[in-house]
Amino acid sequence: MKERLKSIEHKLVESKYNAAVAANIHKYIVRYKKGAERILGRTVLYFPIFEDYIKKYDLPEGLKYLPIIESSLNPHAVSRRGAGGLWQFMPATAREVGLKINAQVDERCDPHKSTEAAVQYLALQHQRFGNWALALAAYNSGSGTVTRAVKRARNSDFWKMQRYLPSETRNYVPAYIAAAYMAEFFEEHEIVPNYPDVDLQVTETALVYDQYTFEEIVQQTGITLDVLKLLNPAYRKGIIPANEAGNYIILPRRVMAAFSAYVDAHRPDSGEGTLKTSVLPIFVLQSSGSLNREMLQTTHLVEAGETLEGLSKEFNCSVRQLKMWNNLKTSDLAAGQKLVVFRRPAPPKPVIKMEKMEPVIVIPIVVPSEITAVPSFKAQKVASREEYAFYTVSRKERLSDIARKLPGVTTPDLMQINELNDDVICKPGQRIRIKKLVPKK
Repeated sequence: MKERLKSIEHKLVESKYNAAVAANIHKYIVRYKKGAERILGRTVLYFPIFEDYIKKYDLPEGLKYLPIIESSLNPHAVSRRGAGGLWQFMPATAREVGLKINAQVDERCDPHKSTEAAVQYLALQHQRFGNWALALAAYNSGSGTVTRAVKRARNSDFWKMQRYLPSETRNYVPAYIAAAYMAEFFEEHEIVPNYPDVDLQVTETALVYDQYTFEEIVQQTGITLDVLKLLNPAYRKGIIPANEAGNYIILPRRVMAAFSAYVDAHRPDSGEGTLKTSVLPIFVLQSSGSLNREMLQTTHLVEAGETLEGLSKEFNCSVRQLKMWNNLKTSDLAAGQKLVVFRRPAPPKPVIKMEKMEPVIVIPIVVPSEITAVPSFKAQKVASREEYAFYTVSRKERLSDIARKLPGVTTPDLMQINELNDDVICKPGQRIRIKKLVPKK
């Protein structure tokens, strides 16, 4: 165990092994093993959020382990003293760092806003004290408490001045070390993470500016009210209030297109791109609602030079999810390696009714050599109202393989335009529609 502590990958403080550290590790791997399994299951959901903001502010990645000891990665957690959310902000501190707490919202429970506030606060403490052990201690008990303890000890080494700190704070850094150990070496102790359902691991988050009620969101998306509440714990009254700076809403990816269309209709004057969305894994308890849990499982053949980070962006998931789906212990990949990837097929886009157009001549477009454009309206005597550019399959390949070859083309686009419900394998000689040619006047 001592040797493993020394090899912790994302080391934030000196991984000292003493009685306090040993007791905290024992808590995770023996006394509360089931709790550790639940916590580890949530890491695949929340760590990507933490890592994004930690990277944004150029801070050590090891900070992502802090909410394990703060809230067990539960955004609904509330302490006996009134601290709340993933990062356990007290109400007064939350308001100091810009988080709103009122009758409608408690932004301490917002995974995005609370995380950004927390990493900024931690960065300030590190700047003040010069080392992360004291920054963590200040996060727990306040900068004034730590400053007084340093003065009394005449030493800024946590391990030498800790006896001047409150008992809870003395145990805080050892608890952090134990959480980091548990997160990186759980397999060595036969701890099996209790990962959430695959369908609900990959969701999307959107920034909205107008007021929306949970009732209308349920009506527009078809998800249950319970799921909506669990995904969006910051909103107390079932209302996302209007906010010029924007509020986050988190939904299963399968329904985000429907909600986006509703927002566009709600704000018709705002132009294209009203709803800003991004992939966001979020923890949600399994519900008895009518969620379709079928995911599209595909296999990706690793090519030379590919990385988990790059593939996570390509497949709209996190590095941790790729590791979990493929039981990978490291981030190393080898050419020819097969990776399992779970994705949900994008829902079909709304059909837009067009007015009848007079036959016109289509100006040919430049396309790759393997793509042949359908003859122009004039040459074909207007056989149909829609013309497409095609890709001719030369060997067996999936739609996703074809999409990767063509700039600006995605697998969901190909599935929609070819009226397919899956990432099918295409046969040699098969013609795949890749782009609709728009007639010009």
